Amino acid sequence: SSTSWTRDEDFDLVLDAFKSSSKVQERWGLIVTGKGPLKGHYIRRFKEEGIALATAWVAPADYPLLLSVANLGLSLHTSSSKLDLPMKVVDMLGAGTPVASLDYPCLAELLENGKAGWTFNTSKD
Repeated sequence: SSTSWTRDEDFDLVLDAFKSSSKVQERWGLIVTGKGPLKGHYIRRFKEEGIALATAWVAPADYPLLLSVANLGLSLHTSSSKLDLPMKVVDMLGAGTPVASLDYPCLAELLENGKAGWTFNTSKD
């Protein structure tokens, strides 16, 4: 996932999903790119829960390469207007990476659930 580490993207959903499934926690790790005010907070939270988390600032030329080797892209983007589409999903799809994205009204214009990825609303999804 790429993020600005703000309250606009709720990584508590990811923490809850990992905690609720021991199979996921044992087999998956997360690479998150970006900088922002809540980065330290979530690094601590993931570490406390024993969830593998790597953070990086990736050069623009390397970003598509990173996406192309990921098993799954994650978008926690929310839209206050409910009208804009997350460019990170466009990037992930362009790299051929399936996407799990937090759902909101216009997202279906970009990501059809079950085709190139999946949408979710809660950590249980």
